[in-house]
Amino acid sequence: MRADRIVLGTAMLLVGLIWLCVNLGFIPAAAVARLWRYWPLLLILWGVLLLFGKGSGSGLGCLLVIVTAAALFFTGIFSFSFLRGTGQTTITNIRHDENIKSLRLDLIQHAGEFYLHGHHEKDLLQLSLQSTIKPEINESRAGDVAEVTIRDPENSLNLNKRFSRWDIAVQENFPLEIKLRTGATNADLDLAHLNVTSLNIKAGAGELAINLGPAVKRISVESGACSIDIKVPHDIGVRLKTSGALISVDSEGGHILSVGDRLYESKDLEKKKAIVAIEIKAAAGSITLHNYQAI
Repeated sequence: MRADRIVLGTAMLLVGLIWLCVNLGFIPAAAVARLWRYWPLLLILWGVLLLFGKGSGSGLGCLLVIVTAAALFFTGIFSFSFLRGTGQTTITNIRHDENIKSLRLDLIQHAGEFYLHGHHEKDLLQLSLQSTIKPEINESRAGDVAEVTIRDPENSLNLNKRFSRWDIAVQENFPLEIKLRTGATNADLDLAHLNVTSLNIKAGAGELAINLGPAVKRISVESGACSIDIKVPHDIGVRLKTSGALISVDSEGGHILSVGDRLYESKDLEKKKAIVAIEIKAAAGSITLHNYQAI
C-alpha cells in the first residue's frame, strides 16, 4: 500500500475518532488543542513510511503513527487534568468609579477554565485567578471607558505548566465588552444579568457554555475545534452564521431553523423581545441551542 494512502487514511481515522469522543463527552475538547503543536510528526512518520516502502515496513510505520498519536493525545489529557487545582490564587476587586460608563475586558489565557458571571456588589469587578504562573493585571482609562487586561505571562518556557482557572464577576447591568484569547479552554459564561454589548472569543479548542441574556447584542467565536452549548431565553431571538468544514448545528425542540447556507434563525424571530447576532468559525465542532424560560 502506498505511504500517502496509509498516512491519509490513518489521519482521517484519528480525526474522526477524536471528534466522536469529544461529541460524546468522553474527551474534553480543550485537551485536543495541546496536540496541534505535534502535527509535524505526521510528516516525519510519512517520511519513515516512504523509506520503508512496501511490505512489512509500511505496516510497522502505520502502527507507529497510531501508537504515537494515541500516546500524545492521552498524555495531553492527563497532563491537562493533572494541573487542575495547582498554583496560587490571586483575589482582587476593582472599584466602581462614578465617572466610568462602560468596561472593556481583554483576557489572554494560555489554557484552563474560565468562568464569567454577574454580582450585586458595588465593585466593578471581582477577580479570583488561580494559575500556575501569576497573571498580569493592568488597568487603564480611555475617557469614560475603563479598560482591564488580564494576561498569562510569556516569560515561562515550560508550556506544560501553563494552566489557569479564572473566575470573573462583573457588576450586573454595567455596559461591557469582552475579548477572550486562549489556546484551550473550558468556559462557562453566564450573561443572563450582564449588559454585554460585544463578546469575542478566539480559542485553539474548547468547550463553551454560554447563557444568553436580553442585553447581549453580538457574539463572535473562532476556534480550531469546539463544542458550544448556548442557552437562549424563550423571548430572545438568535441569528446564527457558521463556517467550517465539520460543523453541526442542533436545536432542542426545533426552535432554530435553517434559512440559507450555514445561516440559522430562531423560529418566529419577528416576535422576539431582542435579537442576538452570533457568528461561529471553527474547523470542527458542534453547536447546540437550548430554549429556557427566563426568571
